Amino acid sequence: MQEKYRNKHNVPPLPPWAEERYRNDAIFRAHSDYTFRLKLRALQIISGEEVPHCRNCGCSYIFALGVNHKNGGGTAERKANDTLGSKFYRAIVNGDRKTDDLEVLCHPCNVAEYLFRRCRAVFEIKFIGIRRR
Repeated sequence: MQEKYRNKHNVPPLPPWAEERYRNDAIFRAHSDYTFRLKLRALQIISGEEVPHCRNCGCSYIFALGVNHKNGGGTAERKANDTLGSKFYRAIVNGDRKTDDLEVLCHPCNVAEYLFRRCRAVFEIKFIGIRRR
């Protein structure tokens, strides 16, 4: 599954250590493919597109994409519902989790969004009025 996606969407190959483990370990390969398909399907549901991409920058590298909670609260949700990784994606795919407060972002954009949300007051106080030349 991953090979088809990589070839179709020009995704770079796995690092050598992961490629070797993927080739040699059948259990790892089966779980890896299952998790990949689950994540891909969840991102497709959230984005509403066949090839999900980052809402901010347009990145479509599936291994860099993730789910962002628009209003924050992802950590609290994970702790309350014990939904880490594939459990969270499975809840989305099965329809147990609404997706209206979720969006697809790549990891760099997700971190930037978090920092802006967390440090908005600092950004507004320190950087207001500074203009680039």
